[in-house]
Amino acid sequence: HDEERMLYKIKQDGNSSGTYDTKILTTGIDRIKLASTFFYLIPGTKMLWMFGELGYDISIDQGGRTSEKPILWNYWTNNDRQKLYKTIAAIIKLKTNYEAFSPSSYSLAVDNIYSVKKIYLNGDSMNVSVFGNFNVINLSSTANFQHAGMWYDYFSGDSLNVVSTDISLNFAPGEYHIYTDVKLPIPDLIITDVKSNDNSIITDYKLLQNYPNPFNPSTVISYQLSAVSNVTLKIFDVLGREVTTLVNKEQSAGNYSVTFNASRLSSGIYFYRLIAGDYIQTKKMILMK
Repeated sequence: HDEERMLYKIKQDGNSSGTYDTKILTTGIDRIKLASTFFYLIPGTKMLWMFGELGYDISIDQGGRTSEKPILWNYWTNNDRQKLYKTIAAIIKLKTNYEAFSPSSYSLAVDNIYSVKKIYLNGDSMNVSVFGNFNVINLSSTANFQHAGMWYDYFSGDSLNVVSTDISLNFAPGEYHIYTDVKLPIPDLIITDVKSNDNSIITDYKLLQNYPNPFNPSTVISYQLSAVSNVTLKIFDVLGREVTTLVNKEQSAGNYSVTFNASRLSSGIYFYRLIAGDYIQTKKMILMK
């Protein structure tokens, strides 16, 4: 409980190779899924710290190591964070529902010398093999399954016919798999976006279309608040990756305008999202250089 928050540390010190950059929010969250797969499935009691299941990225030292930290319920509005929540819940469900995930017989290859780390759980009802690439480049590794035959990927439901236990598997950066020799129900990791219709929009909160639009390189984003609110205004690219945060503070009722400078970004479609209390609105803008 006295360690630095994982996503904060990734944002500060995360590694990269080519276009694969762990400091990008979406990739950083995927790395937490990878780490969580191993953290929770290594036998033993585990602790889940506040909002760790949503990728808490406030430093443990903010305001002092033992000070109160912000409660960020708005994390739940981010699809990537919701998927992280569901992934961790699915992993913990394995621990609570199947004895094979709390076995007396197991072996580990998780030391720092291993870029592709492995867990082997030997239960009475099934066997489990877990693999994960903790590097930032593509790697291959000998699987060393416990036995030949059919194995099943927990998250995808795909089957793998293992003819030889020393089969070599290829792993993309951050790729991970939980294989079992008994087919398990596939966890629901789908996130459904609920879009409000006009009748449900709170009329006294408003996010306006940026101007100018299209723009190059700067544009102004305006919004209005009817009451004191905790406000966040963020920019995302077309893949849903967070680009920057323009506003993240409490603001009084009134009209506000923020200038967004995209001089360092490539041309394309971007989205800006305003969260003010219960009000959430997203709009599209076009950067045309």
